[in-house]
Amino acid sequence: MRASEPAGEVQETAAEEAALEPAKLAEETEQSATDNASDAAQELSGLAEEMAIEDIETEETAAEDIIIEETATEETTIEETTIEGTTIEDTVIEETTIEDTVIEETTIEETASREDTIPTQETASQEVPDATQETASSEEQISADEIVTEEEPYTTEDITQEETEEDGIAPHIMDFVEIKDIARGSYKNVSWVINKDGRLTVSGYGAYCIYPQHAHTPWYPYREQIKTAVVRLFGVENPSFMFEDCVNLTSVDLSRFDTSYSTNFTAMFSGCKSLKKIDLSGMDTSNATRLNNMFWECSSLEELDLSNFDTSKVMGMDHMFAFDRNLRHIRFGKDFTTVNVKCSLEMFRSCQSLEELDLSGFSMPNNTCMKGMFSGCSNLKKLTFGENFSTEKAEDVRYMFSGCDGLRTLELSTFDLSAAKYTEWMLSSCMPLLELHTPRNVKADIKMPQGIWQTQEGQSVTSGYLPKNQSKSVKLTQQMHLEVTKDVTKYIFGSTLDLSDLEVEYRNSTGSIREQVKDYTTNAKSINMRVAGTKDLIVTYKGLSATVKITVKEQTVLDRFVLDEAKTVYMPGEKPNLDGIWLHGYLGNDRKILTRNYSTNLDEIDTSTPGVKKLKVWFEDASGEVDLFVMEPFQDDDIAHKRYDTLAYKIDRNGKLTMMGAEPAQKKETGAVRRRYWIPLKQPR
Repeated sequence: MRASEPAGEVQETAAEEAALEPAKLAEETEQSATDNASDAAQELSGLAEEMAIEDIETEETAAEDIIIEETATEETTIEETTIEGTTIEDTVIEETTIEDTVIEETTIEETASREDTIPTQETASQEVPDATQETASSEEQISADEIVTEEEPYTTEDITQEETEEDGIAPHIMDFVEIKDIARGSYKNVSWVINKDGRLTVSGYGAYCIYPQHAHTPWYPYREQIKTAVVRLFGVENPSFMFEDCVNLTSVDLSRFDTSYSTNFTAMFSGCKSLKKIDLSGMDTSNATRLNNMFWECSSLEELDLSNFDTSKVMGMDHMFAFDRNLRHIRFGKDFTTVNVKCSLEMFRSCQSLEELDLSGFSMPNNTCMKGMFSGCSNLKKLTFGENFSTEKAEDVRYMFSGCDGLRTLELSTFDLSAAKYTEWMLSSCMPLLELHTPRNVKADIKMPQGIWQTQEGQSVTSGYLPKNQSKSVKLTQQMHLEVTKDVTKYIFGSTLDLSDLEVEYRNSTGSIREQVKDYTTNAKSINMRVAGTKDLIVTYKGLSATVKITVKEQTVLDRFVLDEAKTVYMPGEKPNLDGIWLHGYLGNDRKILTRNYSTNLDEIDTSTPGVKKLKVWFEDASGEVDLFVMEPFQDDDIAHKRYDTLAYKIDRNGKLTMMGAEPAQKKETGAVRRRYWIPLKQPR
């Protein structure tokens, strides 16, 4: 508030004094400003950056000529007081520029209600007019509502105000934010905090954000920093999107989360890619109407126990488990019903690890859209529908089983497709399907998987489409056969029939199904390999059979042969070894041979007991035998004993001589080989 003197007199006096004593006036003005500010400067500091009041260089005037009216009822203000860059805070600066030299002297009046005032952005950013303006500006006065006081404690209002205004969430004032917390906030009766370890804690009563206008939770901006979560809520009607896109979330504690009033669970865990398991045993879904996208892309989730879920009121289950690529097992309880479900669009899409799915408790009397319900379940081997699985209102069944490459049998006898209008690719890419129980009352064209299909009576289905207008289901099977290949089909007389090179393929007529099988059976044990001729090796699999021709050659005698330098005498338990031993001899046609490319039954010879063992030798289509000897064990009290490679003897303490082996082979000029054998003998006493 200005002084009450006439403005003209003040201006004239100030001008005269300024002309006569400029130096004196400047000195006194500076001293006055310093004195007025000294007391206030001791208490106030720190708001120079917020108020950003530029230093004003003014020409000094005679302060003693300005009359101050101390009894004025209006509050007076200081135009400007700055000491080394620090702005006095507890006062309001008022500046009045009168032409070039006039400055009103002001007094510092402390604000009585300092604690009740809150600094505002408007006050902090207000600029002070330049005192050197030649043209007098209009008087500017800061009202009492804009008085700047001591800074309030730092709260989350400063952090969240801008964000919440943009997102449509009402601003809120919380307790002091601790530095260790990542973020915190509140909405109505619910508070939340994310601590330094990434644990999200939500507690309170009722809604935690605005729905449905607001699509994300208040902690959504910090979703990638959330690692664990604890929920202590009750009275929540809409917990949808609660953990949406919390990609690093690994565990959730829902033990104190009351969902008995909750109706909308849409996308509750959507995008929780690191979550491997969820304990939902305490979750009450008795009032739930929407489970859409509830577990969408929980790609690390391995199993789900929904045995306590009551879904009697649920109308939407589309994409409920979609893209849960590691989900191996889902357990449904007796109260998991689908009687009111109107849409199950892509409900199990791309659940690539599911091998079995039991939907015997499902019924779909009101479901109009089943498009892509099981599409991409590439490892699904068993899919069970109950007798109450009704589809009479289903209009869209496109891609329903597309890409179910693991199914061999598909039972659709309970399906009534009388209302189905959109049926394209319902069974596409079900290549391995071998048995199909068709839906009833088919009106639209539904293309069958590739192959030649036939009825139980053997009648082929040549149209390539499911039978139409059938009030009863028809069992169709593919025409299949076995293809058998074997590398070796010619065998030497007396050799063993080897099946290790046998390959069996189970396939349909078009080759769209080609399955390598191992659990086939054969008649190999009944084939006599000691009788020359052609044999039939019969392979059997799933009632189908195929035959491979085997040839057993006539026996050729391997005569007058010797295993050069082979050791033929062994002690009990000693394993025979023929490594590097050459075969010398003649075939039946007197063809001389010298080779290492022969085979024997060496691995079958038992050397654990003494005696003569028969070593069988095969070369090409010829065979022969060589005697191997296992000597009686030597004793320490023997009078004498000795063993050579081809001969061994022993004289025990009683004087009994035992000899085993063969005299080294001697070759005559004709090439014939002569041997002399010793067998155990008892010497008379």
